[in-house]
Amino acid sequence: MRSLIYVPIIHSLADMGSMGSELREKSIARLGEKEWENHAETINGYWDAIESWFSKPGLNISGMKIYQDAMFVDDGMAMNILAEGVKSGSRNSSIVTN
Repeated sequence: MRSLIYVPIIHSLADMGSMGSELREKSIARLGEKEWENHAETINGYWDAIESWFSKPGLNISGMKIYQDAMFVDDGMAMNILAEGVKSGSRNSSIVTN
């Protein structure tokens, strides 16, 4: 029997690429610095929990297939996109490539 592990993606600024700094500025202008920081901490906490789950001892991930929502390419091009995400600090890309 196969299982499906569904992990929703909650994007961080690192996932936003060139739009990240503008998104941060507009969000702070609308929400305020404190609310923006709370939001960023929530996203980091989410990825901490996901990373911890996939790193738990005894979890056998050999043979696991990963399908990433909105990843419209596969093979080499997908790995290049993920590598760029890792370089920019994307926790999502980092977890997928490890």
